[in-house]
Amino acid sequence: MANSASITSGMFLRSVYPSAVVSELELRQFDDTDIHRAIARIPGVYVQEEDGLGLRPNIGVRGTGLSRMEKLNVMEDGILIAPAPYASPAAYYSPTMGRMQTLEVRKGSSQIKYGPFTTGGSLNYVSTGIPETMTSNLELKTGSFGKTVLHLKHGSTEGQWGYLLQVFNDQTTGFKELDGGGDTGYTKADVLAKVRYSMNKNHALEFKYSITDEVSDETYLGLSDEDYDRNPLRRYRASQLDEMDADHSQIVLSYAGKLLDNMSMAVSLYNNEFARNWYKLNKVNGAKLSVVADPSSDATTFALMDALDSDPDMYRIKANNREYLSSGLQAVLSWSVDNHSLQAGMRIHSDEMDRFQWEDRYQMVAGNLNMTTKATPGSDSNRIDSAEANALFIEDRYTSGAWTVTGGLRYESITVKREDWGKSDQFRISNPSVKEQDFNVVVPGVSVEYAWKPTTTLSYGLHKGFAPHGPGGVKVIDGVTQDVKPETSMNHEWTIRHYEGYLELSLHIL
Repeated sequence: MANSASITSGMFLRSVYPSAVVSELELRQFDDTDIHRAIARIPGVYVQEEDGLGLRPNIGVRGTGLSRMEKLNVMEDGILIAPAPYASPAAYYSPTMGRMQTLEVRKGSSQIKYGPFTTGGSLNYVSTGIPETMTSNLELKTGSFGKTVLHLKHGSTEGQWGYLLQVFNDQTTGFKELDGGGDTGYTKADVLAKVRYSMNKNHALEFKYSITDEVSDETYLGLSDEDYDRNPLRRYRASQLDEMDADHSQIVLSYAGKLLDNMSMAVSLYNNEFARNWYKLNKVNGAKLSVVADPSSDATTFALMDALDSDPDMYRIKANNREYLSSGLQAVLSWSVDNHSLQAGMRIHSDEMDRFQWEDRYQMVAGNLNMTTKATPGSDSNRIDSAEANALFIEDRYTSGAWTVTGGLRYESITVKREDWGKSDQFRISNPSVKEQDFNVVVPGVSVEYAWKPTTTLSYGLHKGFAPHGPGGVKVIDGVTQDVKPETSMNHEWTIRHYEGYLELSLHIL
């Protein structure tokens, strides 16, 4: 139990497969709070910028798609960290990269046990571990556009007890230029606390608690082609009230123990809560944002982008208000017998997204947006998406001479459900309309690796890809729920890896 990572993320970090890792040293060299800049160096990982600041990561692995990491298993210390990973995985939340110790990516057949998404890969944020000796560190960095980063770490291990306190505060006024002036950046505060108690050298408990508060002045509104050519950093006056207000908290209680000389176990009980309200421009003069920045489609509407005055109700600003809950229990048992390294694990999980949204209307007066019609909360969207899931996996890695054969099997049993109260029952008095579906899947995977030379390996992998759909994918026709199947695929991969000192050359044929 050298540090906290061996407890909270041991079931991920101690996989028998090699992983692509952005090390602690590399993260220090990058010295960036943008996850895109750190993770893009890994082959097979693709990123797409959205805000230019890394607040809204769009990361994909091997063709899974990039949008809000919805087809990745996103974890922190081996715990699913997406706000609702089964019911609504595509959400604007990502752990604070600036306080992480390392990053790990698993791809192909090497990550079927991390589910539920097995087509592309898994991304694991590894938080700072509890130090073995008294450690205190304070960093203050400043930069352009009002960029300020404060990072405090303090921790120690004394006898059977270890602890860590970490505070990370990141803020900037933003680099975009808002008509009429104003901030276009963000403020993000993150606090992490860990306490570990070692009963003896073979058994330990760890408690982890983290909270994150974010306020960011971001928008979906773009620019016309002509205005972009003049100044790509400009933001129209119409987006002056756009703001995301988000809060996240996580509690994890973990146990790690060595049961026998050749057997160990890790168990984690976790609870994640996330609330966000992105209050942002949704329509102008009744037109969607996808067309309002095109002067050729409607010059009158386009003129409202930077107008100083307007008629009432011309601007519709939507409160994209949602609350998420994700909780569960997971365990993994590892043991070695002769040339076999085996792992077996389980996860019992539930999550939900409570979507309660409305759309206010505004008028531009002397360059400032004033509310003219206040909407009823819940009048735009009023529903709960939820999921219950049970998962099992078993994996065996057999080594003989230069050959290594790994086989694994994952089973998922999932129930997804949507309860919709419509746009007029804000107090949810009536019975909602319900969509519900159950489905089960078995996900196998196998790989064969040959150590051709001490510095060169050849391997072949075959595994089943699986991506469950949320309640939004359930179809109800004439009152009957239709059988909608989740996304599945069969994936093959040939790989050659060559190592020279710290350099690695990899060739993958998919």
